[in-house]
Amino acid sequence: MDLLPEQTQPITPDFINTVLQPVIGLGRAAVIDVRLRRLTGPKNFNASIYRAFLTYDRMRTGLPHSLIAKLPTPNPDLNERAAIFQPGVRENWFYRACAPRSSILAPRCYYNAIDEDTGQSILLLEDLSTARTGNQ
Repeated sequence: MDLLPEQTQPITPDFINTVLQPVIGLGRAAVIDVRLRRLTGPKNFNASIYRAFLTYDRMRTGLPHSLIAKLPTPNPDLNERAAIFQPGVRENWFYRACAPRSSILAPRCYYNAIDEDTGQSILLLEDLSTARTGNQ
């Protein structure tokens, strides 16, 4: 069963704990706070992208301190276009099927899901903000 958060409260500690349990490990640590910072404007992109800063009840080596969350846009016009072109379906497919087998490095995908009825999707990706930016 794929789990998508509510748009009004996109990312909560309970949601993060549920989807990151395979990474965090049962009883090892728990997310107690999530602070979101929007990275895209709400009207000009086919998704709402946030940096999610995570606070744990106890620190353990190897836990992500932040994630990139890509959620459905609240803009109804862009949602309508996304329902037709389904960019989320393609992107989720890439992280499920291609990225693990690709020789090209991609951010680690901690979670992805698609609502089959609406076509809306979510991605929780490794935050690469500390990486060196290449020349495109």
